[in-house]
Parts: sequence; C-alpha cells; structure tokens
Amino acid sequence: MLRKKLFNQVESDAGFNVKIRAFKGYVEYGEAPRMARVPVQPVFGRAVVTVYMDTPVKWNPPYSS
Repeated sequence: MLRKKLFNQVESDAGFNVKIRAFKGYVEYGEAPRMARVPVQPVFGRAVVTVYMDTPVKWNPPYSS
C-alpha cells in the first residue's frame, strides 16, 4: 500500500519511497539506504510524469556500480 507523505512524496509498505521532482526532470526512488534518480518526462498541462520501461536507473554513490 502507498501512503502520501508530502505533496510530492509517497511511501510504500514494501519499504520504498518515491519523491517526484518533475520540474528538475527526475524522480527519486529510495530503498533504504540506497537512492536512485530516474529520468522522467513531464506531461505538459497535467500533474503527471511518464517513465519509460527502458529508462536507465542510476543509483547514487556508493551504490552506483
């Protein structure tokens, strides 16, 4: 189940959280203690973003390898 924490952040019972940074062009996906930035495409005129299946996920250091 997902729970809304802030206007742009949700937390899951499965142990991950997602923070939407659409204006910066990415979504932060976290699995404690790891955090990844996933590039997204904002949908013009709507409060949604598009994430494509082939989008590369880049984990932040020290998990980037």
